[in-house]
Amino acid sequence: MKSETLMAIKPFVDYGLKEVALTSYEHALTEIAAMAYLLGKGFDQQTAYKTFESWEVNEMFETEYGRFKMNKY
Repeated sequence: MKSETLMAIKPFVDYGLKEVALTSYEHALTEIAAMAYLLGKGFDQQTAYKTFESWEVNEMFETEYGRFKMNKY
């Protein structure tokens, strides 16, 4: 993996580590993975973050399979 890619993902990892205190590991990892995926698709960091947050309403996500809520541990 190129160092530029790691540098782009690191803020999301740091964010996810803080997010764990407020939600769950499942939620934080899903969020980090989705934002990293969006980065890989060519989105910049801010757009990737805002896009993921737009998918999330009251800790729930809409998918092609319906709505689901992340568990809090």
